[in-house]
Amino acid sequence: MSNLSKELYQLKEQGKELEAMFFYNDIDEQTLKDSKDFLLAEIENKSSDLVVLYQNFENLVSKESMLSKEIERLKLLKKDYEDRFNNFKTQLSECMYNLGMETGKTNGIMTDRGVIILSKSSREIPIDLDTVEDKYKLYDVNLTINKEEYIKLKELLNDKVKLKGVKLNKELYNDEIGIEKQHHYTVKVK
Repeated sequence: MSNLSKELYQLKEQGKELEAMFFYNDIDEQTLKDSKDFLLAEIENKSSDLVVLYQNFENLVSKESMLSKEIERLKLLKKDYEDRFNNFKTQLSECMYNLGMETGKTNGIMTDRGVIILSKSSREIPIDLDTVEDKYKLYDVNLTINKEEYIKLKELLNDKVKLKGVKLNKELYNDEIGIEKQHHYTVKVK
């Protein structure tokens, strides 16, 4: 804690003590006022230093500060390293895959520092719903009805149906056409 901070803390504590003394009738109102005026004068005497301290803190936390610029620089550096690492893993994975290596730990490359493992993950390739026949589409609707209206559902559909979106009936589409999967290979070292 700096000397100025200690002095401010002491002045604050003295102000609290004065208020407590006044509350418990240890001092009168005039003494309290005079004491507070004295403490205020002490703060005013340090006001130039307070402004400098305030500006120093403000400069540290502002968006234009060297600290903020350094944080941004480090974020960009981290992003650059992440991109480089991902490119390295992609190139190594492609190389291992193209050379015919099998996936799994037992098929990995053993070294004195670890095992380089080729792993495989799959995900479905998204299907453009505009190019799919209607029989493969499922329509998602939102109804707000009560029990009586539920009984008369066919009559009410025209007024209360809100189309939320269309999605693929994956089960039917997969059974009749088949869903393609995209395979992705990555490398891990254990």
